Amino acid sequence: MKKRILSIMIVVALALSMTACSAASDETTAEGNVTTTVSTAEKADEEKEKTKAEETEKEAEETTVEETEAETTVETKPEIEIVDVPVEDFETQYDASLGGLIIEKYNGGEKGIRVPAEIDGDPVLKIGHKAFYYSPVKKLELSEGITTIGEYGLTCLTLEEVIMPTSLTKLDNSAFRECKALTEIVIPETITEFGDNMFNSCYALETVTLPSNMKVIPEDMFYRCEALTTVNIPDSVTTIGEQAFMCCTSLTNINLPDSVETFENWGTFEDCTSLTEITIPKNVTIIPDYMFEGCEKLKSITLHDNIKRIEGYSFNDCTNLRELTLPDDIEYVYPFAFDGCTALTITYRGQTYLASDNQKLSADVEANNAA
Repeated sequence: MKKRILSIMIVVALALSMTACSAASDETTAEGNVTTTVSTAEKADEEKEKTKAEETEKEAEETTVEETEAETTVETKPEIEIVDVPVEDFETQYDASLGGLIIEKYNGGEKGIRVPAEIDGDPVLKIGHKAFYYSPVKKLELSEGITTIGEYGLTCLTLEEVIMPTSLTKLDNSAFRECKALTEIVIPETITEFGDNMFNSCYALETVTLPSNMKVIPEDMFYRCEALTTVNIPDSVTTIGEQAFMCCTSLTNINLPDSVETFENWGTFEDCTSLTEITIPKNVTIIPDYMFEGCEKLKSITLHDNIKRIEGYSFNDCTNLRELTLPDDIEYVYPFAFDGCTALTITYRGQTYLASDNQKLSADVEANNAA
């Protein structure tokens, strides 16, 4: 009986043991399945992220290539070829006093032309009044033999480049006035006569080369040349005309040689709003009316001991001008010469004055000269 009970108990124990093992095996399998599922999901996510990263990198590379190509691709203008046009395209007039022809008008449609040296056996000597005013010409070559460009002779809204002959000796008033597309020009050494307003309102003019024997910068020569940044004046120049550089709003620097003796009348550099510094040549004795009026960025100006007179409103509204020393023997300072120079301190005979003391300064200069 006892043996039977013992056998039953052993059987029951074995059954329980097998059940427990089966459960443990199921749990392990389940955990394995979960682990496998998680690993698979993570791997899929990693693959997605890797693919996305590769796509982003590829897009970035393509963008860089496009940008590089855009940067290296420079839009070039087609070269304008100069051609000899039919003489019938020109209206001319014979001038007995000149002994040759004046080009009165160009009626053709070419953008690059050469003005002939002669027409029907008569020499071409002069470009007449507004000869190219309504033309589409962008590039112009004047043949050897032409001596004069008349008043408004080359005024042309489309003109970008002009080649002048060595036979040229005279530029009349406003010869290039309102050539709004002209960016640079070289004036031949042979020219000895210069009219006023030569480049007046040539808004795009950036560079000009003046002849080394030039004596006078005429009145309004560069008036409203708003793109002009610098000018080298030859050391043959003795006189600069009134308003010669007025409203050259990009002019930052100008070289004034010691040969310059006179600034005529008024407004030489008026409203040159980018001019920062300047040295007045040692032979100049008079600073004329409105010479630097409105030069709001002018910070430094050097006056030599030969300055005798500072005329009306010469430095009006030079708001950045800080210091100015006047010669001890200066003879006259206009009472409102420094009106609006809010940052300025003036030194005269060891005494300092603010711009607001201008009238006292003027009186002191007058008293010292009367003594």
